Amino acid sequence: MIEEGCLLYVGPEKCMSREEEITKEKKESTLSIDNAGGLKLTKKAQDLQCDVSGELRLRAAFTRRSLAMHQTNLVTFDLIEEWNQQMFAALLRPPPAGHKYVTTQQILSADKQLWLHVSQQTRGKLTSGIGDKPPLDEHLKTYMRSPEVLCFMTPLPSMCECRPISPL
Repeated sequence: MIEEGCLLYVGPEKCMSREEEITKEKKESTLSIDNAGGLKLTKKAQDLQCDVSGELRLRAAFTRRSLAMHQTNLVTFDLIEEWNQQMFAALLRPPPAGHKYVTTQQILSADKQLWLHVSQQTRGKLTSGIGDKPPLDEHLKTYMRSPEVLCFMTPLPSMCECRPISPL
């Protein structure tokens, strides 16, 4: 991302642990035809993904992403973890009467929306942080409190149990 100067969304399913990375088979054998018309056996790299089913696995994947972004000095670890905490707090917050709890799909949508906004603001200007100032901190602070992102974590109305109207 730094080399291209453009921030890309990294979903939690891409944030594998080192153990998963080592134990999963990384290459898949495929047959292809070379320029001379002969068959050639090639090893194609697989697109590895980790299991994010359940809140605990999802939270661990978000933490791994936070650590990776902090190590590249794109964002401060504490700030990105504040965003992660905000998403998971939305999952636990009791909804108002007549509404459902926020779902994991909603927080994933909010997360994607946040990074899309940050990416648009930093397009072509992304560089590794110099000194103590990671380049994404200010943008992350702005959009993690933005209504355009937070609306994705709003409890949705539940299906109402409508009673039939009784005849008079």
